[in-house]
Amino acid sequence: MRTIAPLGPDEAALLDRWRYDPPYDFYNGDDDPVLNPERFFLVRDGDEVVGFYYFDAREDTVEIGLGLRGPT
Repeated sequence: MRTIAPLGPDEAALLDRWRYDPPYDFYNGDDDPVLNPERFFLVRDGDEVVGFYYFDAREDTVEIGLGLRGPT
């Protein structure tokens, strides 16, 4: 079952450890740490975190970010 939940401190640390192969390595979590966890939401498949999304309001627009776990 897939679920969506707010991001907690343990999950933020998990996202920081995600790694991607080039040319997508600029998405590596430790290069761009979570600064506003209240804007992040996790996507789980059972107990496994498979992705996340976030919203960031900027003047008259809203940025929507998505992340998917890479192969393990």
